[in-house]
Amino acid sequence: MDDSKFVSVTRAMTSTGTTVEVAGELDEAAGPQVRRALITAVVTGGVVEVDLSGVTFADSSGLRALLDARQFAHQYHVGFRVTATTAPLRRLLTAAGVHDLRDDQASRSA
Repeated sequence: MDDSKFVSVTRAMTSTGTTVEVAGELDEAAGPQVRRALITAVVTGGVVEVDLSGVTFADSSGLRALLDARQFAHQYHVGFRVTATTAPLRRLLTAAGVHDLRDDQASRSA
């Protein structure tokens, strides 16, 4: 499947692991691309920090990519946390009853 032209995904190594930044639309088209980046970050080792402050739209497919990556990280005993979100993503997380995916303090400042 081709990468979505409506999302940007970047990975950067840090002293404690990997930061993955996602910007644009986190939807069905972007899900596989985001999932690949997050899984790659997990197998790299260390803590995976996900910055979603640039997400302008999110749907259940995008949420599924995040939840799949979080589950994969837990299976491999790798830290996984969302450090920043946006209003559309917070609404989706709240509606889905997913509150432990994000760092509440970082999310309030976004």
